[in-house]
Amino acid sequence: MSEDVYTIEQLKTWFANGCKPTESHFAAIFTSFFHKGDNIPASQIDGMEEMLASLRAQLNEDLGTMVDAHNNDEKSHNIGALSEFTSTFETVFPCTDGDS
Repeated sequence: MSEDVYTIEQLKTWFANGCKPTESHFAAIFTSFFHKGDNIPASQIDGMEEMLASLRAQLNEDLGTMVDAHNNDEKSHNIGALSEFTSTFETVFPCTDGDS
């Protein structure tokens, strides 16, 4: 069976009135299209590479914005808050003699 892909116009000419399509013409119809059960390679989808590149760029930009926001948030790396938590924890759960 041929793996060639034919245009719709080529396929139609084989089945026009008065024509006698061959077995290979009939098979070409099926090999010219993806079956609904087939996985379609991304390389076969028009615009897919551009769409993915755009999506990657947007995600990188969004991630950069989130990282900047996190780094600029005083509460993100607040050592004072950790110290306060540790102090409160030690008050609630004091160490016994010999424990540290």
